[in-house]
Amino acid sequence: MLQVVRKYAGAITLFFLFLSYGCEKKLPVEPLPTPPIDIIGFEQTVRVGNYVVLEDTCNGVLDGEPIIWYEWSQDSTNPVEVFLMSDYYMSSRPIGFVKEGIYRFTLVVSTQTKNDTTGRWQVTVLPREESVFEDPKLEVKVRYTLKIATKTLTQTDFLSLDTLMMNCIITDRITSLSGIENCSNLLFLGMPLQRIKDLTPLTNLTKMIRLDLDQNWGITDVTPLTGMMELQHLNLDGNYITDISCLSNLTKLTYFNVRYNSVSDISVVANMPDLEELWLGPNPISDISALADLKKLTTLWLTNCNISDISSLQNSTNLELIKLAVNQVTDISALAGMTKLERAYLEQNRIEDISALEFCVSLNILRLADNNVVDILPLVNNTGLGRGDLVSLDNNPLNDKSTNEYIPTLRARGVAVSWW
Repeated sequence: MLQVVRKYAGAITLFFLFLSYGCEKKLPVEPLPTPPIDIIGFEQTVRVGNYVVLEDTCNGVLDGEPIIWYEWSQDSTNPVEVFLMSDYYMSSRPIGFVKEGIYRFTLVVSTQTKNDTTGRWQVTVLPREESVFEDPKLEVKVRYTLKIATKTLTQTDFLSLDTLMMNCIITDRITSLSGIENCSNLLFLGMPLQRIKDLTPLTNLTKMIRLDLDQNWGITDVTPLTGMMELQHLNLDGNYITDISCLSNLTKLTYFNVRYNSVSDISVVANMPDLEELWLGPNPISDISALADLKKLTTLWLTNCNISDISSLQNSTNLELIKLAVNQVTDISALAGMTKLERAYLEQNRIEDISALEFCVSLNILRLADNNVVDILPLVNNTGLGRGDLVSLDNNPLNDKSTNEYIPTLRARGVAVSWW
Protein backbone atom coordinates (compact mmCIF):
# COMPACT_ATOMS: atom_id res chain seq x y z
CA MET A 1 0.00 0.00 0.00
CA LEU A 2 2.84 2.37 0.91
CA GLN A 3 4.42 1.77 -2.51
CA VAL A 4 1.17 2.72 -4.28
CA VAL A 5 0.91 5.93 -2.27
CA ARG A 6 4.50 6.83 -3.12
CA LYS A 7 3.95 6.06 -6.78
CA TYR A 8 1.04 8.44 -7.06
CA ALA A 9 2.14 11.00 -4.48
CA GLY A 10 2.82 13.64 -7.13
CA ALA A 11 -0.58 13.24 -8.69
CA ILE A 12 -2.31 13.32 -5.28
CA THR A 13 -0.44 16.49 -4.31
CA LEU A 14 -1.46 18.17 -7.57
CA PHE A 15 -5.05 17.12 -7.01
CA PHE A 16 -5.34 18.76 -3.59
CA LEU A 17 -3.43 21.81 -4.76
CA PHE A 18 -6.01 22.37 -7.49
CA LEU A 19 -8.85 21.91 -5.02
CA SER A 20 -7.35 24.73 -2.96
CA TYR A 21 -8.02 27.12 -5.84
CA GLY A 22 -11.70 26.77 -5.18
CA CYS A 23 -12.73 24.96 -8.32
CA GLU A 24 -13.32 21.40 -9.45
CA LYS A 25 -10.50 20.22 -11.72
CA LYS A 26 -11.06 17.76 -14.56
CA LEU A 27 -8.68 16.45 -17.15
CA PRO A 28 -8.53 19.20 -19.78
CA VAL A 29 -7.53 16.93 -22.65
CA GLU A 30 -9.39 14.18 -24.43
CA PRO A 31 -8.15 10.69 -23.46
CA LEU A 32 -6.87 8.44 -26.21
CA PRO A 33 -8.97 5.28 -26.59
CA THR A 34 -6.51 3.49 -28.90
CA PRO A 35 -3.76 2.69 -28.08
CA PRO A 36 -4.27 2.41 -24.29
CA ILE A 37 -2.77 5.25 -22.29
CA ASP A 38 -1.89 6.04 -18.72
CA ILE A 39 -3.11 9.46 -17.57
CA ILE A 40 -1.74 10.91 -14.36
CA GLY A 41 -2.69 14.51 -13.60
CA PHE A 42 -2.36 16.42 -16.85
CA GLU A 43 -0.43 13.87 -18.91
CA GLN A 44 -1.65 12.42 -22.17
CA THR A 45 -0.31 10.27 -25.00
CA VAL A 46 -1.34 10.82 -28.63
CA ARG A 47 0.15 10.28 -32.08
CA VAL A 48 1.44 12.47 -34.88
CA GLY A 49 -1.59 13.77 -36.78
CA ASN A 50 -3.72 13.91 -33.60
CA TYR A 51 -4.72 16.96 -31.62
CA VAL A 52 -5.52 17.79 -28.01
CA VAL A 53 -7.33 20.66 -26.34
CA LEU A 54 -5.52 22.17 -23.39
CA GLU A 55 -8.13 23.80 -21.21
CA ASP A 56 -8.34 25.60 -17.90
CA THR A 57 -11.23 24.04 -15.99
CA CYS A 58 -11.69 26.62 -13.23
CA ASN A 59 -14.76 27.91 -15.04
CA GLY A 60 -13.19 31.33 -15.30
CA VAL A 61 -12.75 31.84 -11.54
CA LEU A 62 -9.63 31.87 -9.36
CA ASP A 63 -10.09 32.16 -5.58
CA GLY A 64 -13.50 33.70 -6.12
CA GLU A 65 -12.30 36.30 -8.64
CA PRO A 66 -13.07 36.23 -12.37
CA ILE A 67 -10.12 35.35 -14.58
CA ILE A 68 -9.44 38.09 -17.13
CA TRP A 69 -6.23 36.82 -18.76
CA TYR A 70 -4.95 33.42 -19.91
CA GLU A 71 -1.31 33.15 -20.87
CA TRP A 72 -0.20 29.83 -22.30
CA SER A 73 3.46 28.98 -22.81
CA GLN A 74 5.46 26.02 -24.07
CA ASP A 75 8.79 24.67 -22.95
CA SER A 76 11.84 25.50 -25.03
CA THR A 77 12.71 21.79 -24.91
CA ASN A 78 9.64 20.80 -26.94
CA PRO A 79 10.54 19.00 -30.20
CA VAL A 80 9.09 21.86 -32.27
CA GLU A 81 7.24 25.04 -31.46
CA VAL A 82 3.49 24.62 -31.82
CA PHE A 83 0.90 27.32 -32.45
CA LEU A 84 -0.75 28.37 -29.19
CA MET A 85 -2.70 31.32 -30.64
CA SER A 86 -2.42 34.78 -29.09
CA ASP A 87 -5.95 35.36 -27.79
CA TYR A 88 -5.39 35.97 -24.10
CA TYR A 89 -9.13 35.88 -23.41
CA MET A 90 -9.51 32.23 -24.41
CA SER A 91 -9.30 29.62 -21.68
CA SER A 92 -8.49 26.74 -24.06
CA ARG A 93 -5.99 26.00 -26.79
CA PRO A 94 -6.39 23.35 -29.49
CA ILE A 95 -3.00 22.00 -30.53
CA GLY A 96 -2.18 19.69 -33.43
CA PHE A 97 0.98 17.60 -33.42
CA VAL A 98 3.07 16.85 -36.51
CA LYS A 99 6.29 15.65 -34.87
CA GLU A 100 6.82 12.97 -32.22
CA GLY A 101 8.32 13.72 -28.82
CA ILE A 102 7.38 15.06 -25.39
CA TYR A 103 5.68 18.46 -25.20
CA ARG A 104 5.14 20.49 -22.02
CA PHE A 105 2.84 23.49 -21.57
CA THR A 106 2.07 25.89 -18.74
CA LEU A 107 -0.93 28.12 -18.07
CA VAL A 108 -0.73 31.32 -16.03
CA VAL A 109 -4.03 33.07 -15.32
CA SER A 110 -4.64 36.57 -14.04
CA THR A 111 -7.43 38.25 -12.10
CA GLN A 112 -7.62 41.90 -11.13
CA THR A 113 -5.40 41.23 -8.09
CA LYS A 114 -3.20 38.22 -8.77
CA ASN A 115 -1.40 35.96 -11.22
CA ASP A 116 -1.10 32.23 -10.68
CA THR A 117 0.07 29.13 -12.48
CA THR A 118 -3.00 26.92 -12.58
CA GLY A 119 -1.73 23.98 -14.54
CA ARG A 120 1.03 22.18 -16.36
CA TRP A 121 0.42 19.79 -19.20
CA GLN A 122 2.60 17.08 -20.68
CA VAL A 123 1.71 15.46 -23.99
CA THR A 124 3.69 12.51 -25.32
CA VAL A 125 3.40 12.26 -29.11
CA LEU A 126 4.16 8.85 -30.59
CA PRO A 127 5.15 8.22 -34.22
CA ARG A 128 2.35 8.17 -36.73
CA GLU A 129 0.39 5.05 -37.57
CA GLU A 130 -0.81 4.38 -41.11
CA SER A 131 -2.90 7.29 -42.41
CA VAL A 132 -4.62 8.16 -45.68
CA PHE A 133 -3.20 11.68 -45.38
CA GLU A 134 0.33 12.23 -46.62
CA ASP A 135 0.64 15.49 -44.70
CA PRO A 136 -0.06 15.17 -40.95
CA LYS A 137 -1.00 18.86 -40.86
CA LEU A 138 -3.94 18.12 -43.13
CA GLU A 139 -4.94 15.19 -40.92
CA VAL A 140 -4.92 17.48 -37.88
CA LYS A 141 -7.32 19.88 -39.61
CA VAL A 142 -9.64 17.07 -40.72
CA ARG A 143 -9.68 15.59 -37.22
CA TYR A 144 -10.33 18.93 -35.56
CA THR A 145 -13.19 19.71 -37.93
CA LEU A 146 -14.74 16.30 -37.26
CA LYS A 147 -13.96 16.59 -33.51
CA ILE A 148 -12.21 13.21 -33.63
CA ALA A 149 -8.99 13.89 -31.75
CA THR A 150 -7.32 10.50 -31.69
CA LYS A 151 -9.37 7.53 -32.77
CA THR A 152 -8.98 5.87 -36.16
CA LEU A 153 -10.81 7.75 -38.91
CA THR A 154 -13.27 5.70 -40.96
CA GLN A 155 -14.80 6.09 -44.39
CA THR A 156 -18.02 7.14 -42.68
CA ASP A 157 -16.10 9.94 -40.97
CA PHE A 158 -14.64 11.11 -44.26
CA LEU A 159 -18.04 11.14 -45.95
CA SER A 160 -19.51 13.24 -43.15
CA LEU A 161 -17.09 16.09 -43.86
CA ASP A 162 -18.62 18.84 -45.99
CA THR A 163 -16.51 21.84 -44.90
CA LEU A 164 -12.78 22.12 -44.23
CA MET A 165 -11.13 25.44 -43.51
CA MET A 166 -7.47 26.30 -43.05
CA ASN A 167 -8.01 28.26 -39.83
CA CYS A 168 -10.06 25.62 -38.01
CA ILE A 169 -6.87 24.84 -36.04
CA ILE A 170 -3.52 26.54 -36.51
CA THR A 171 -0.63 24.45 -37.81
CA ASP A 172 2.31 25.04 -40.10
CA ARG A 173 1.52 25.25 -43.81
CA ILE A 174 0.11 22.24 -45.63
CA THR A 175 2.16 20.98 -48.58
CA SER A 176 0.06 18.02 -49.78
CA LEU A 177 -3.67 17.44 -50.24
CA SER A 178 -3.19 13.71 -50.74
CA GLY A 179 -5.92 11.90 -48.82
CA ILE A 180 -8.56 14.60 -49.22
CA GLU A 181 -10.00 12.55 -52.11
CA ASN A 182 -11.63 10.34 -49.45
CA CYS A 183 -13.81 13.29 -48.43
CA SER A 184 -16.00 13.08 -51.52
CA ASN A 185 -18.89 15.04 -49.99
CA LEU A 186 -16.84 18.21 -49.51
CA LEU A 187 -18.73 21.34 -50.47
CA PHE A 188 -16.32 23.96 -49.13
CA LEU A 189 -12.54 23.71 -48.99
CA GLY A 190 -10.59 26.71 -47.74
CA MET A 191 -6.81 26.30 -48.01
CA PRO A 192 -5.31 29.77 -48.55
CA LEU A 193 -1.78 30.69 -47.48
CA GLN A 194 -0.49 27.12 -47.66
CA ARG A 195 2.26 25.59 -49.81
CA ILE A 196 0.11 23.38 -52.02
CA LYS A 197 1.27 22.64 -55.57
CA ASP A 198 -0.57 19.51 -56.75
CA LEU A 199 -4.38 19.66 -57.05
CA THR A 200 -4.75 16.09 -58.34
CA PRO A 201 -6.41 14.87 -55.10
CA LEU A 202 -9.31 17.27 -55.82
CA THR A 203 -10.14 15.69 -59.18
CA ASN A 204 -13.22 13.73 -58.08
CA LEU A 205 -14.58 16.20 -55.52
CA THR A 206 -17.29 17.21 -57.96
CA LYS A 207 -19.81 18.37 -55.35
CA MET A 208 -17.64 21.33 -54.40
CA ILE A 209 -19.40 24.69 -54.22
CA ARG A 210 -16.61 26.87 -52.83
CA LEU A 211 -12.84 26.46 -53.21
CA ASP A 212 -10.24 28.87 -51.84
CA LEU A 213 -6.61 28.18 -52.78
CA ASP A 214 -5.32 31.74 -52.82
CA GLN A 215 -1.72 32.64 -52.02
CA ASN A 216 -0.26 29.16 -52.16
CA TRP A 217 2.34 30.49 -54.62
CA GLY A 218 2.92 27.08 -56.14
CA ILE A 219 -0.12 25.98 -58.14
CA THR A 220 0.47 25.88 -61.89
CA ASP A 221 -2.03 23.31 -63.20
CA VAL A 222 -5.77 23.70 -62.54
CA THR A 223 -6.99 20.89 -64.80
CA PRO A 224 -8.03 18.79 -61.75
CA LEU A 225 -10.81 21.34 -61.21
CA THR A 226 -12.49 20.76 -64.58
CA GLY A 227 -15.16 18.45 -63.17
CA MET A 228 -16.34 20.85 -60.44
CA MET A 229 -19.40 21.96 -62.37
CA GLU A 230 -21.31 22.92 -59.20
CA LEU A 231 -18.60 25.37 -58.16
CA GLN A 232 -19.86 28.89 -57.44
CA HIS A 233 -16.81 30.45 -55.76
CA LEU A 234 -13.22 29.90 -56.91
CA ASN A 235 -10.24 31.81 -55.52
CA LEU A 236 -6.85 31.11 -57.13
CA ASP A 237 -5.25 34.46 -56.30
CA GLY A 238 -1.48 34.38 -55.80
CA ASN A 239 -0.17 31.34 -57.69
CA TYR A 240 1.79 30.53 -60.87
CA ILE A 241 -1.12 29.75 -63.21
CA THR A 242 -0.80 30.61 -66.90
CA ASP A 243 -3.73 28.72 -68.47
CA ILE A 244 -7.35 28.77 -67.25
CA SER A 245 -8.97 27.57 -70.49
CA CYS A 246 -9.70 24.18 -68.88
CA LEU A 247 -12.25 25.84 -66.56
CA SER A 248 -14.86 26.32 -69.28
CA ASN A 249 -17.24 23.87 -67.56
CA LEU A 250 -17.50 26.03 -64.44
CA THR A 251 -20.57 27.83 -65.71
CA LYS A 252 -22.14 28.38 -62.28
CA LEU A 253 -19.35 30.57 -60.92
CA THR A 254 -20.49 33.80 -59.30
CA TYR A 255 -17.05 34.63 -57.86
CA PHE A 256 -13.77 34.06 -59.69
CA ASN A 257 -10.39 35.37 -58.53
CA VAL A 258 -7.19 34.70 -60.46
CA ARG A 259 -5.20 37.81 -59.51
CA TYR A 260 -1.42 37.68 -59.15
CA ASN A 261 -0.83 34.88 -61.63
CA SER A 262 0.49 34.87 -65.21
CA VAL A 263 -2.80 34.56 -67.08
CA SER A 264 -3.08 36.38 -70.41
CA ASP A 265 -6.09 34.71 -72.07
CA ILE A 266 -9.39 35.16 -70.18
CA SER A 267 -11.74 34.10 -72.97
CA VAL A 268 -13.01 31.27 -70.75
CA VAL A 269 -14.97 33.73 -68.58
CA ALA A 270 -17.42 34.20 -71.44
CA ASN A 271 -18.80 30.80 -70.35
CA MET A 272 -19.54 32.13 -66.85
CA PRO A 273 -22.68 34.27 -67.29
CA ASP A 274 -23.55 34.32 -63.59
CA LEU A 275 -20.33 36.03 -62.51
CA GLU A 276 -20.90 38.82 -60.02
CA GLU A 277 -17.32 39.31 -58.82
CA LEU A 278 -14.36 38.96 -61.18
CA TRP A 279 -10.84 39.62 -59.93
CA LEU A 280 -8.30 39.49 -62.77
CA GLY A 281 -5.42 41.88 -62.19
CA PRO A 282 -2.48 42.02 -61.91
CA ASN A 283 -2.04 39.71 -64.91
CA PRO A 284 -0.65 40.25 -68.44
CA ILE A 285 -4.15 40.71 -69.90
CA SER A 286 -4.76 43.02 -72.85
CA ASP A 287 -8.02 41.73 -74.35
CA ILE A 288 -11.15 41.87 -72.16
CA SER A 289 -13.73 41.37 -74.92
CA ALA A 290 -14.82 38.14 -73.19
CA LEU A 291 -16.52 40.32 -70.55
CA ALA A 292 -19.01 41.80 -73.03
CA ASP A 293 -22.00 39.73 -71.91
CA LEU A 294 -21.29 39.48 -68.18
CA LYS A 295 -24.25 41.62 -67.22
CA LYS A 296 -24.43 40.48 -63.59
CA LEU A 297 -21.00 41.82 -62.65
CA THR A 298 -20.96 44.03 -59.57
CA THR A 299 -17.19 43.94 -58.90
CA LEU A 300 -14.47 44.00 -61.56
CA TRP A 301 -10.78 44.14 -60.67
CA LEU A 302 -8.36 44.75 -63.54
CA THR A 303 -5.51 46.60 -61.84
CA ASN A 304 -2.07 46.51 -63.44
CA CYS A 305 -2.80 44.72 -66.69
CA ASN A 306 -2.08 45.81 -70.27
CA ILE A 307 -5.56 47.07 -71.06
CA SER A 308 -6.28 49.99 -73.37
CA ASP A 309 -9.78 49.20 -74.66
CA ILE A 310 -12.69 48.86 -72.20
CA SER A 311 -15.54 49.28 -74.69
CA SER A 312 -16.70 45.71 -73.98
CA LEU A 313 -17.82 46.85 -70.51
CA GLN A 314 -20.68 49.01 -71.75
CA ASN A 315 -23.26 46.32 -70.91
CA SER A 316 -21.97 45.85 -67.36
CA THR A 317 -24.44 48.35 -65.96
CA ASN A 318 -24.72 46.61 -62.59
CA LEU A 319 -21.11 47.34 -61.67
CA GLU A 320 -20.66 48.87 -58.22
CA LEU A 321 -16.86 48.69 -58.09
CA ILE A 322 -14.40 48.87 -60.95
CA LYS A 323 -10.63 48.89 -60.55
CA LEU A 324 -8.72 49.81 -63.70
CA ALA A 325 -5.66 51.43 -62.14
CA VAL A 326 -2.26 51.12 -63.84
CA ASN A 327 -3.32 50.44 -67.42
CA GLN A 328 -3.27 52.34 -70.73
CA VAL A 329 -6.94 53.32 -70.89
CA THR A 330 -7.79 56.55 -72.72
CA ASP A 331 -11.52 56.23 -73.43
CA ILE A 332 -13.91 55.63 -70.51
CA SER A 333 -17.17 56.29 -72.36
CA ALA A 334 -18.22 52.70 -71.57
CA LEU A 335 -18.80 53.82 -67.97
CA ALA A 336 -21.57 56.27 -68.91
CA GLY A 337 -24.39 53.82 -68.28
CA MET A 338 -23.09 52.64 -64.90
CA THR A 339 -25.53 54.47 -62.66
CA LYS A 340 -24.92 51.99 -59.83
CA LEU A 341 -21.15 52.51 -59.82
CA GLU A 342 -20.01 53.51 -56.32
CA ARG A 343 -16.23 53.15 -56.50
CA ALA A 344 -14.08 53.77 -59.55
CA TYR A 345 -10.31 53.37 -59.35
CA LEU A 346 -8.93 54.81 -62.59
CA GLU A 347 -5.56 56.20 -61.53
CA GLN A 348 -2.40 55.82 -63.61
CA ASN A 349 -3.98 55.64 -67.04
CA ARG A 350 -4.08 58.04 -70.01
CA ILE A 351 -7.57 59.44 -69.51
CA GLU A 352 -8.34 62.94 -70.78
CA ASP A 353 -12.11 63.07 -71.26
CA ILE A 354 -14.19 62.23 -68.17
CA SER A 355 -17.59 63.28 -69.53
CA ALA A 356 -18.93 59.73 -68.96
CA LEU A 357 -18.57 60.22 -65.20
CA GLU A 358 -21.32 62.84 -65.18
CA PHE A 359 -23.85 60.01 -65.29
CA CYS A 360 -22.30 57.83 -62.60
CA VAL A 361 -24.54 59.34 -59.95
CA SER A 362 -23.86 56.70 -57.27
CA LEU A 363 -20.14 57.45 -57.06
CA ASN A 364 -18.71 57.95 -53.59
CA ILE A 365 -15.04 57.16 -54.34
CA LEU A 366 -13.37 58.30 -57.55
CA ARG A 367 -9.63 58.00 -58.06
CA LEU A 368 -8.29 59.73 -61.16
CA ALA A 369 -4.74 60.56 -60.07
CA ASP A 370 -1.93 60.40 -62.63
CA ASN A 371 -3.96 60.87 -65.79
CA ASN A 372 -4.26 63.63 -68.41
CA VAL A 373 -7.51 65.20 -67.21
CA VAL A 374 -7.88 68.92 -67.94
CA ASP A 375 -11.57 69.71 -67.42
CA ILE A 376 -13.56 68.37 -64.45
CA LEU A 377 -16.90 70.03 -65.27
CA PRO A 378 -18.54 66.56 -65.62
CA LEU A 379 -17.90 66.02 -61.92
CA VAL A 380 -19.62 69.28 -61.05
CA ASN A 381 -22.56 68.20 -63.21
CA ASN A 382 -22.74 64.83 -61.45
CA THR A 383 -25.69 65.40 -59.13
CA GLY A 384 -24.78 62.41 -57.00
CA LEU A 385 -21.44 63.76 -55.77
CA GLY A 386 -21.85 65.35 -52.36
CA ARG A 387 -21.00 65.27 -48.69
CA GLY A 388 -18.65 62.48 -47.67
CA ASP A 389 -17.63 61.51 -51.20
CA LEU A 390 -13.95 61.31 -52.16
CA VAL A 391 -12.36 62.46 -55.42
CA SER A 392 -8.62 62.20 -56.13
CA LEU A 393 -7.27 64.32 -58.99
CA ASP A 394 -3.59 64.44 -58.05
CA ASN A 395 -1.03 64.89 -60.81
CA ASN A 396 -3.44 65.91 -63.57
CA PRO A 397 -2.93 69.02 -65.78
CA LEU A 398 -6.18 70.70 -64.72
CA ASN A 399 -7.08 73.99 -66.37
CA ASP A 400 -7.57 77.18 -64.40
CA LYS A 401 -11.36 76.91 -64.31
CA SER A 402 -11.14 73.43 -62.84
CA THR A 403 -8.73 74.49 -60.11
CA ASN A 404 -10.20 77.92 -59.33
CA GLU A 405 -13.92 77.24 -59.75
CA TYR A 406 -14.86 73.56 -60.06
CA ILE A 407 -12.78 72.18 -57.19
CA PRO A 408 -14.09 74.85 -54.75
CA THR A 409 -17.63 74.11 -55.94
CA LEU A 410 -17.25 70.41 -55.23
CA ARG A 411 -15.70 71.10 -51.84
CA ALA A 412 -18.58 73.42 -50.98
CA ARG A 413 -20.92 70.47 -51.58
CA GLY A 414 -18.95 68.41 -49.06
CA VAL A 415 -16.85 66.44 -51.53
CA ALA A 416 -13.31 65.74 -50.31
CA VAL A 417 -11.20 66.66 -53.34
CA SER A 418 -7.49 65.92 -53.49
CA TRP A 419 -5.38 67.72 -56.08
CA TRP A 420 -1.79 68.86 -56.25
